[in-house]
Amino acid sequence: MTDHTSLATGVPMGYDNLLIVLAIAAGVPLLLATVPRLPLPGAVLEILAGIVLGPAVLNVVKADTAVNMLSVIGLGFLLFLAGLEIDIQQLRGPRAQLIGTGLFASTALAAAVGWLMHIAGLVENPLLIGTALMATALGLLVPILKDSGAIDQPVGQLTIGGASSGEVGAVILLSLLFTERSSGAGSKILLLLALAGISALIVAASVRIGQWAWLTGTLDRLADTSAQIRIRLAMLLVVGLSAMALHLGFEAILGAFVAGAVLRLVDPDAERSHPGST
Repeated sequence: MTDHTSLATGVPMGYDNLLIVLAIAAGVPLLLATVPRLPLPGAVLEILAGIVLGPAVLNVVKADTAVNMLSVIGLGFLLFLAGLEIDIQQLRGPRAQLIGTGLFASTALAAAVGWLMHIAGLVENPLLIGTALMATALGLLVPILKDSGAIDQPVGQLTIGGASSGEVGAVILLSLLFTERSSGAGSKILLLLALAGISALIVAASVRIGQWAWLTGTLDRLADTSAQIRIRLAMLLVVGLSAMALHLGFEAILGAFVAGAVLRLVDPDAERSHPGST
């Protein structure tokens, strides 16, 4: 059998569209390096290329099975990286209050817009529109801040904190109010608390296990070899928490984001302590 098929549908899965997407992903950094004065972040240029080549304009690239699969995996890892970039220690006190105030104001504005659109007869479900307006494109903000060198500065951390609260809040509200995977919002809240509890247990267990000298020595020996054990364990954490979020009735990207935050709490100094595996 020479063709590859989707395991879910049995439909032959081609790679032409995926090839174009990957070519754009490889070509954009090369273009920006060749034309350094081009005043556009790489992520923005990639989005523009997608709009032009996608169904909205030229219709050269179509979202087939392979492209959709890559988009789900890519979005999950973008949210994982976003969670990994959050420094919890810097988001306490006044900054936490600013983030909370911003989230409250954004939620109120989103609800007002949704309600006004409903009054005008433009939408049927104002709550859904308001929830969608809370989303902040966190996966787009992180690479832009990282490329500009602002991600570790106070403004970068505050931006990521605010964007994270809006993005995660929108995902949670969508899971609580607009899915049919559980009996009601009350049970979803309990499941959300269960996910938070499991994440806290993972952090506590990892910190405890990290005190075992023989295990940390083994991880250090394997980290910079072909085994790349820290990367494999990070992949396991992302997929594990994403699968757990799905089983609990939430979106997989919520689990991926939590995995990044968990890893940051467990290993906050990863880039300096073992840069070869980050």
